[in-house]
Amino acid sequence: MSTAELMQEIKRLSNAERLKVIEAATALIRDDLIAQNTRPPANADQRMRAAAAQAKEFYEPGGASSGV
Repeated sequence: MSTAELMQEIKRLSNAERLKVIEAATALIRDDLIAQNTRPPANADQRMRAAAAQAKEFYEPGGASSGV
């Protein structure tokens, strides 16, 4: 259904029904935004592995921090 067709259907609704549609649409958007924010970025695992590999020398005997 196109946006124009959807708007024609919404015009046929009462104000109370329109508000229900708006509330439902808002809930869908909110749920989508929450889901996007809780998913780690696609390359998060790869970046974490790279960071761990770089930091590894600081935690090994004789590593970068041994001169301190």
